[in-house]
Amino acid sequence: MRVAFFPLGSQRWLGGTAYLTNLLFAISKLHNPKIHPVLLVDILNKDIITSKYSPYAELIPDAVLRWLIDRLFHVMMDRDVIQMYDKLLMKADISVVSHLTKAVKPSHHFRTIGWIPDFQHLHLPEMFSTKEISQRNDNFLNIARYHDLIIVSSHDSLRDFKSFAPTHAHKARVLQFVAQLNEPADDRSGQARFREKYGRYSKFFFLPNQFWKHKNHRIIFEAVKLLKDRGCEITVLCTGFLGDNRNNKHMSDLMEYIRNNNIEDNIILLGVVERDDLYYLMRNCISVLNPSLFEGWSTTVEESKSMGKNVILSDIPVHREQNPPSSIYFNPHDAEGLANILFEKYSQHSGGPDIELERSAKAKLTERTLHFAESYQNIVLELMR
Repeated sequence: MRVAFFPLGSQRWLGGTAYLTNLLFAISKLHNPKIHPVLLVDILNKDIITSKYSPYAELIPDAVLRWLIDRLFHVMMDRDVIQMYDKLLMKADISVVSHLTKAVKPSHHFRTIGWIPDFQHLHLPEMFSTKEISQRNDNFLNIARYHDLIIVSSHDSLRDFKSFAPTHAHKARVLQFVAQLNEPADDRSGQARFREKYGRYSKFFFLPNQFWKHKNHRIIFEAVKLLKDRGCEITVLCTGFLGDNRNNKHMSDLMEYIRNNNIEDNIILLGVVERDDLYYLMRNCISVLNPSLFEGWSTTVEESKSMGKNVILSDIPVHREQNPPSSIYFNPHDAEGLANILFEKYSQHSGGPDIELERSAKAKLTERTLHFAESYQNIVLELMR
């Protein structure tokens, strides 16, 4: 059964790219697959997409696809566009189009599965403009109305969906994704490169989140300042795109806080780094940090689970649902409480791999990955039945 996807994510939303890569990888590990993933890519970005996804999915480039997607998402009910869309998918012999983040009019030729990553705007409306809230409400309601099934990433999101669109609650299915790790090479040249780039940070915490306001970097910075005032100098390395398109002032406010509180040597902003670098930093830090105020299903936490790395994370429902082992939860509004946790960790640990956690994570990863793939395949088969 041929199941089509469009590429997800961007440089500003790396979580979407990671999600789709992990799903396609998991499907490729099924012992007796009943679905065949197909990725529909526009000709302009074919080379970029090929390098990421070609090992796990059949790629179908089309010269008009970018134009078609743009028009389709802006003019959902345009009959001519829908007909072109149908023809493209019929030509590729597609049975299901999956993980659509916009609504499309139902077709007689294929079934559709929508994807809603989270309902953040319901819980943190102050992070959005009135226009953005209205747009998200309209889009999510249309996804619920027009798609055959809807995938959400957690039981926490399922509760939100049932409250948000109770008439369509029967369509929702939970699919908790599992992250894979491309571990850095252990060869001498690879290790020498990492030491050259990051060797001066011998003992550090690691915060690998995008710099969106709801990711709550500020609470980490406040805790670092409190420790500095007590005479305890700790280092936090931060990766992720240095910008927030919803809050243009957010990044400049963070930079101003760092300068005004003289913690430039404590907070190191690395920006977007290569995946190998990301995993090297994650493995060699004292703890991974995730202070986020809201998540649909945290990629940071999921990657830490798959690696076997302890996490210090905000006490929010979805983090409890993800339940990473040997980790510590904190109130995401309590800088003093967080500072105490960081001080204790810093005093007792020098960083480096969590050997026992890594061993346990590695033993469980194959089973977790197969469960992820089988859960998704069952959703598709249920739809077709």
